[in-house]
Amino acid sequence: MAILIYLGVRWYKKHPFSLSFKIHPVKAHYGFRRGFAKWTAIRALKRPFAGLFWRSNIKLKDKSGQRSHIDFFAVGPQGIFIIEVKFWSGFITGSKNAQNWYRLSGKSTRPLVNPLTQNAGRIRLISQYTGIPEDRFKNIVLLYGFNKWGGGQLPDGCFFSLKALKRHLVSALSKDSTRLLTDEEVATVAHAMTKATQHVPTASFTTPQQA
Repeated sequence: MAILIYLGVRWYKKHPFSLSFKIHPVKAHYGFRRGFAKWTAIRALKRPFAGLFWRSNIKLKDKSGQRSHIDFFAVGPQGIFIIEVKFWSGFITGSKNAQNWYRLSGKSTRPLVNPLTQNAGRIRLISQYTGIPEDRFKNIVLLYGFNKWGGGQLPDGCFFSLKALKRHLVSALSKDSTRLLTDEEVATVAHAMTKATQHVPTASFTTPQQA
């Protein structure tokens, strides 16, 4: 696949007006890398959750029309796991409760939406839908790519390598870990998410306040 993309970019450089639309080679290459990296990460995350209910690439919207996308969702006795995968490059700085994080790449600084805050909104939505308290959820972010933390302590729930995240999940899902949900609650959440996501690409949530 990489060879085909390389050959395609070379051909386009020689024939820049042969297409009715323009493709920026750098952006196309970065988009491919980001998509492949996310696919690789999500595929690897399935193993720690073997035997549990999980879904990837969930697209949801509530009755107000607010849309949300979840990279990876799983539920078990140890809690409900909401995992966001980011493919960023450069030095990343931020804190758990900050509205924005920042990416420093070369001489430029770019604001980024705090992925922990993004996940918190998804957790709030699913909590309203299922009736499970928000403290039973695990807010996790995988910063997957060519990046480094720019300073300070990495916020809780954030991981810079897939290997570190998998180690964390194996420990969190062990039989000795604290049970946060009963078997009945796990089954209820799994049923609710199956019902909500069976009409992909979007699913309508009716929260208790809207019912």
